[in-house]
Amino acid sequence: VWGEGLHDFYAFYPSGAIRANAGSIVVAAVPAVQTCNNGECNMQYACMSACAEDVAQGEVVSFAFRPLMTTVAVSVGFSETVEVQKLVLSSENDPVAGAFTFDIETHRAAVIEDRCSKVLALHMLTGEEPYIRIGAGSKIMVTAFMLPQDIRGLTLTAVTTEGKTYSY
Repeated sequence: VWGEGLHDFYAFYPSGAIRANAGSIVVAAVPAVQTCNNGECNMQYACMSACAEDVAQGEVVSFAFRPLMTTVAVSVGFSETVEVQKLVLSSENDPVAGAFTFDIETHRAAVIEDRCSKVLALHMLTGEEPYIRIGAGSKIMVTAFMLPQDIRGLTLTAVTTEGKTYSY
């Protein structure tokens, strides 16, 4: 039973990212270890929210989702053929992964300081192989999803299966 008056509805994608919620506020998290299969990002890390306010009894509840994550697209290339095991995004200044609260109604996020990391690892997979082979002169585009906030001083490090590291 809806009851009298108008009602507000809130939605969050993916629902599996929600750790807790109260009204329009959810607690969610960006994992500090993510996987990219053949360079494809995992959309389960692309949190989005929607709000439908003042819905009357019997009306259709429609949602228009808004992305909220900081999204970084990196292009990685090498002069020689390498097998990249992982990409590491790190910041000296700001957390890039971990827990955060998000108010769907006001579209405001806040990082939970004691549950966050300044390092995010993107494990590169090719099917069952724990790396991706990048030919000499070739490039691959990879997308990472980070905490919904400004992030300054971001460093990208590529780690090969031979243990070599390249920082950008």
